Amino acid sequence: STWGPSYVPEPMTSHLQELSKNVEILASPTSRHQQIERAARRICTLCSVMNFGHPNQDAAVKIGAIQACAQIVKRRDISDLTIVQVMSCIRQICFANSLACRIVSDETELLEICYEIAKNPHSSVQLRYEAFDLPCAAAFSFATHQRVMDVFLDLVVQTMPETNQDKCLVQVCVTLLNNLAYNTASHEKLLKSGVVDILETIFRSRDDQVFYFDAAIALANIVPFHRALDEDTQLLSLMIVALNRTFERLDYPPNSGWFYTLHKL
Repeated sequence: STWGPSYVPEPMTSHLQELSKNVEILASPTSRHQQIERAARRICTLCSVMNFGHPNQDAAVKIGAIQACAQIVKRRDISDLTIVQVMSCIRQICFANSLACRIVSDETELLEICYEIAKNPHSSVQLRYEAFDLPCAAAFSFATHQRVMDVFLDLVVQTMPETNQDKCLVQVCVTLLNNLAYNTASHEKLLKSGVVDILETIFRSRDDQVFYFDAAIALANIVPFHRALDEDTQLLSLMIVALNRTFERLDYPPNSGWFYTLHKL
């Protein structure tokens, strides 16, 4: 990963204390929805790689933040808004953090709940987005790929061609496939699923620059020298721009909030 040095320092004492306090709020069965939401938002901020780097993420993992969040998602008395905030918190802890990703993949019931939410057309778009994006974040680690594919791949294939879907849902499905496609051990299953034709359609449509670029990377990894990529005259120049921005730890496309890692590009 391009994020953080090989040596990860300890988090600041004040951050560790604040993380512990907010994880305690998440873990308490008596915490109210607003308290949970505030605690989850604060943990998100403290675990932002752009703001503070990996130390706070690692500290959050060690003190059980993911397990506390998972228990909230499993509860039946929690509002959709609270679940969205808690899932977002898990996703932030997982960002480019392999240990956190593996913990999420081991939370079998959590992934199954995400699946049930994601496939339910009556779930809000925001809730469905988080339900897809959490396994997408976890798929940063190759160790999670088999589990994520077992639970989500068929649903992703069903969701992407639906023309009435919100663009955000299609984007997160493309990005999930992108993460899976980096791993050669995932290729056989991806090829059998039929995602290549869907990715080619998205790539050729040029409907959105993020869609287009993510679909191109996934295609290039699953099917090297795919004809659609060979026919594209601007892809190489865009890849150079993406590499340069990734070297500088900047998002690509600019202002998209989408970040890549050098070894994967």
